[in-house]
Amino acid sequence: MLSAVDRTATAAGARLLERWLAAPPLDLVAIRMRQAVVGELLAQPLLLAELHGLLGGVRDIPAFSDASRTGCGRRGNSAGSGRPGQLPAIIDCVGRIESAQVLSKELTEAPVAALRQLRLRVTDQPSLRELLNRALADELAGDLQEGGYIRAGYDAEVDRLRSLTRDSKTWLSDLERQEQERTGIKSLKVRFNSVFGYYLEITKANLHLVPSDYIRRQTTVAASVMSPRP
Repeated sequence: MLSAVDRTATAAGARLLERWLAAPPLDLVAIRMRQAVVGELLAQPLLLAELHGLLGGVRDIPAFSDASRTGCGRRGNSAGSGRPGQLPAIIDCVGRIESAQVLSKELTEAPVAALRQLRLRVTDQPSLRELLNRALADELAGDLQEGGYIRAGYDAEVDRLRSLTRDSKTWLSDLERQEQERTGIKSLKVRFNSVFGYYLEITKANLHLVPSDYIRRQTTVAASVMSPRP
C-alpha cells in the first residue's frame, strides 16, 4: 500500500506517511481534517505543484538533529557521520524555509483551518543562515579530518593554529631566535625527536644561563634537553 500511495517529496514525509499507514487515526475529526487538507491542495494544483517542487529539494532535516551526523544525502541514502561537506545542505534547507514562508502566505486564504495553521508553523531562521554562511568555508572537505571547513577570519584561535601548521618552520625559527635573544645563549637550538617532540638543546657550557622557567628533560654527553615551562 505504501508504494502505491507514496507521492511524498521528502524523506521525512515518507517516514510520516509510513507511520500514518501503520497506525491510522481512529478519531473521525482528525480523519476528516486530513481529507479536507488534501482536498484543498488538490483544488489548487498550481500551489500544490509549487510546494511539491520546493519540498523536493529539501534534505532530510530530522536527520540533522542526530548528533552522529552532520547531514543526509538523497532520500533513503544516509550520508554517514562527521562529513562537513554535507553542511551546505543545512544552508540550502534554511534558505528553502524562507521561500516556503513566502509561498505559504497563500495558505492564509485557505478555507480549511488546518491548512491555515501550517502557515504559522513555517518560520524563517535568518540568524542561523547568517551564522552558517559566515562560519563555513566556500569549499568543504568530504572528511572531517581534512579540516579547512571553518572560514578564515571567523575564529582568531583557529586562524592562529592554522598559521602554526602552515608556517611551522618559520614559527620554530622565530622561536629559536627569540629564545637566543632572551637567554643570551647564542648556541641554543630547537630540535625534534620521537621521545620529547620539539625541545630546546643547550650545551653544558651555557647551563648557567638557563632561565628558571626552563624544565630539564634529559642530559646528554654534550648538552641538555630543555623545554619552556607551560
